[in-house]
Amino acid sequence: MVNGNDLIHCDNSDGARAYFVARDKIFPRPSVYGLISHAARLLLVRLPNGKYVLPGGGVDRGERLEEALAFNIPEAIENETPRWVAADCLKPSHFYIQAHAEIAFDYLRHQQLTK
Repeated sequence: MVNGNDLIHCDNSDGARAYFVARDKIFPRPSVYGLISHAARLLLVRLPNGKYVLPGGGVDRGERLEEALAFNIPEAIENETPRWVAADCLKPSHFYIQAHAEIAFDYLRHQQLTK
């Protein structure tokens, strides 16, 4: 504890730096991410650590989810541009956020079942 505040362990988006933040300084911010596919490829953002995330990000106050996603695709994470990645080359371990891997692979399994 610092000054009577509990500290929360945080990592930045590429996992390169960990730090602690006072619990009373953290506030929830909604996020929106998109799963976009075309010709057996997924549109993904590659982080500096080589891992992938779905394009998207935080939603500003008063912003509609659709607007936030459209705005965040080109500016995804630290100005990384989304790129097309062949689905058959992906493994769950290639994703930085486990939930993004689960969403992507659930989608890919569903696509295989509907063919």
